[in-house]
Amino acid sequence: MTQARRRPSAALVTAATQVHVRRAYADGRQGQLHLTTAYPSGGGFDERTPLICLHPAGASGRWFNALLPELGKDRSVYAPDLPAHGQSDPAGAVLGVTDYIAAMGDFLDGMRLRAADVLGHGLGAVVAAELATQRPEQIRRVVVIADEAGRKPQAAQQTARIEGSRVAALNQPVLLLYPSEAGVAQRRPDATKPQHTVTALPHSVEDLYGSQVKELARVLLGFLG
Repeated sequence: MTQARRRPSAALVTAATQVHVRRAYADGRQGQLHLTTAYPSGGGFDERTPLICLHPAGASGRWFNALLPELGKDRSVYAPDLPAHGQSDPAGAVLGVTDYIAAMGDFLDGMRLRAADVLGHGLGAVVAAELATQRPEQIRRVVVIADEAGRKPQAAQQTARIEGSRVAALNQPVLLLYPSEAGVAQRRPDATKPQHTVTALPHSVEDLYGSQVKELARVLLGFLG
């Protein structure tokens, strides 16, 4: 079981936005995955491409609590807890990135999603990039949110992978977002394809998921369409 990671403080707000936010479970090869879902109060699941949000190592789908009501106004949004994270089933052995990728593949298949966009932060971005590589016809757009520079050695290693050849090789439209701590001037990759966009935001990660969540949602929705 991974150590719990502090998430940005935020509360779920649904009344003003008319978005339903619910908890659920999905079956997979690593047991049951816990997830939080958001969707318009009137349904409308097919109005926009569904979005899968994948959290950093040591966190859970709760990482996106404040963002879900902002994004779920016109599309279904899913924030699963990766295996052995949050309220998903514990693992019988140490899991690696390939296990998380396989579990998210099971989730996509179980939900019978013909197309999906995927957003990943830290470890979640590594999983998102690999899913997009393996499922180019199913994953439509990819958002990568870089982890903060210097937070933890593990996070730094994951970020190096995010910014490596997998993301650069993706043929889908990709948005790489860098919070203020992420050192965008020193660490951002070259945009090697015209469909890849690199954007720096002048906010901390905690603010992006808290006081500046509407700004983050605006940027994301502008890219996702």
